[in-house]
Amino acid sequence: MGPYGLLLFQDLAGQVNIFPTPEQKSQWFIGGGVYTNVFKGEHHPVMKFRMVNVRPIFVTVKILHLPSHDKEEWEIATKCLIRESSILHHLKHPNILPYLGHCSGLAPLPALVSLYCENGTIMKYIVNQPSSKKPQLVKEVANGLMYLHSQDVIHCNLQPVIEFIQCQNHVLVDEQGHAVLTGFSRAKVIGIAGYSNPLVVGATAYMAPELFPLADVDVDNLFSKKSDIYAFGMLYFDISYMFH
Repeated sequence: MGPYGLLLFQDLAGQVNIFPTPEQKSQWFIGGGVYTNVFKGEHHPVMKFRMVNVRPIFVTVKILHLPSHDKEEWEIATKCLIRESSILHHLKHPNILPYLGHCSGLAPLPALVSLYCENGTIMKYIVNQPSSKKPQLVKEVANGLMYLHSQDVIHCNLQPVIEFIQCQNHVLVDEQGHAVLTGFSRAKVIGIAGYSNPLVVGATAYMAPELFPLADVDVDNLFSKKSDIYAFGMLYFDISYMFH
């Protein structure tokens, strides 16, 4: 897929608002990392026939930002953006956070837009809702992971850690109280070139032992469905023993 591969997917330009602008930190700013900022925004769907008044919906808007103007870094960032959008575009499952499309015009590179989960992270939800059915939530995470693996997608960064910030936690709870997987920036598709990963990604507590090799190896081959299952096991342990 070329540098304009995002054009194959739905562009929400003009339909997504962030208040105030992405340059300002506010209640709309959810969090961020070294290369990304995540904001809460509003999506105003454009209807083909405007006979129905459609309410805006809250969304999460992921915007890439790079500290430098190095051309090579921007090319890598663009490829990663296209990769993540491509994966998200093809994932359709009740336990995968719905992806609405990308949005150009908010930043130099298109932003990725997904539904916003008011309930926040799975850990936050369990704290706020002590009567929640924890086994059901764990089962839903398993169902989402099974679906990913059936599509030959490895998450590579499943880390439902204690932080309550949505962009740092890859298991959220939607408004119906169901667990959904998110955070696919590190995901890889089995058998397709261009989906490589650095070795250290995410929280070490959720990384399988084989992800810490004692010798030089092909790092990309270390990530597997088994390493995803290890991370899932750590999630089960945390929920079972930290919130019993």
